[in-house]
Amino acid sequence: MIRSTVAIVVLVLSLLAGVRGTVSAQDIVYPPELYPGTNVITIKVPTGIREIRATHTPNMTVEGTGLLSCSDEHALYATVYTASQPVSLQLIIIDCRNRRHVQNLTLNTVWTVDRNRFSTVEVGETVCRDFQIRSTSPDILILDSIAAADPRAEIRLPGRLPTRIDSPELYVYEVCFSADEPGIFRFPVTTWMRRRYPSGGYTTYPVADTGYVQVVPKREPPPPDTVEGFAPVIEEPPISDPTIFRTIAVPNAIVPKRGHGYVGVYDVLGITAGYSLDDHMMILAGGALPTPDDWGGIHGEIFGAYSLGIKLGLPLADDLDIAAGYQWGRSFFDRETVSTADTFRSEITVHAPYLALSYGDDDSRLSATTGYAFKHHVKPNTEFDENVAFLAIGGDQRIARHWKLAAEIIIMEKLGVVPLVGSVRYFSERYAIDVGVGYVGITTGDTRTPAIPLVPVVSGVFVF
Repeated sequence: MIRSTVAIVVLVLSLLAGVRGTVSAQDIVYPPELYPGTNVITIKVPTGIREIRATHTPNMTVEGTGLLSCSDEHALYATVYTASQPVSLQLIIIDCRNRRHVQNLTLNTVWTVDRNRFSTVEVGETVCRDFQIRSTSPDILILDSIAAADPRAEIRLPGRLPTRIDSPELYVYEVCFSADEPGIFRFPVTTWMRRRYPSGGYTTYPVADTGYVQVVPKREPPPPDTVEGFAPVIEEPPISDPTIFRTIAVPNAIVPKRGHGYVGVYDVLGITAGYSLDDHMMILAGGALPTPDDWGGIHGEIFGAYSLGIKLGLPLADDLDIAAGYQWGRSFFDRETVSTADTFRSEITVHAPYLALSYGDDDSRLSATTGYAFKHHVKPNTEFDENVAFLAIGGDQRIARHWKLAAEIIIMEKLGVVPLVGSVRYFSERYAIDVGVGYVGITTGDTRTPAIPLVPVVSGVFVF
């Protein structure tokens, strides 16, 4: 009995003194979370620190790890280079009794960072744009201050700072840019948020949106008319295509600003519409009117379609945007045989996720949209699935003040043809009209080339 008791005591003492084990480091690492910018991380271990190891995501750096001299306190310096992407850091601390302490640190809040494009302004004028702070964090956030890197940018606040922002509250403020010389200017607008755990003298951390503004030379008034019978030439103000969110019919990676929408008509019967709920998210709807084949019902045929979807877009760099979307749709076809009074009905339901990439500006842009269509067919006495991949490539080029050329090609499995569409576009500030032609003479598989491989393409898109 005495020997058993002694053995148990020896085992317990060896585990306590002992050998290598793993212990939570939550109480020895401060602060317990990361912030954008510089982080001073203090590690305190009463039994001394022998070694610190760090594993982290690529969007940060860590200094101060490695073998140490068993001091009971040590500081690491971690620099986080992003506010809009997840960041993680794992620390393994080995004390001077060979015990392991593990602590995982993550970014306190992942922010949505915006690129805000001002309208074009002339030298000597001032242009203003709303900026906003959106918080999805369940914690209370405190905004300490806001600063712009360009001295020509003025911050106009709705109230005094500091102020508290509670999720899902939206804090909106205004930035005004005073143009003094021609050029394209890019400047960060930094909001300084208060740290919940101050350390190393740092009490706030930065989250930066970016402002873009184009300044053009001031237009000089036209010279007085010196030749009888000729009126002076007046230069018209700049104008851009208001339908930059599409090539011809296929959506690209551009999302209009929040609160903007559009409606459109394609070849009289096709209808499309969209509305931006946010600078990065818009809803899409469309369809084809269910009309008889000859408006009189002589052949007893009718066709219709409708769809609803969403598109999420994000700028990757200057003139480079990416978007992901999803479109649900349904179409039907009815045909009544007059001689037998029989009815044939076909329905197709489609789920189509897609990805789009666009490069260029509002005067010239190249886009590619690819995805997969999951189709479910319902016919009399049968149901089956037919899934196909698709790819659309298109672009547009401005050729005059109100004119563009546009083209796109659509490749889809099992379609049988590869449509190639070209159009001439006239646009104003509120609408765009396309007139063009589609070529369906490129066939695949056993599909026969149509006798007339050209079809007209006419569309009108109106924005609001």
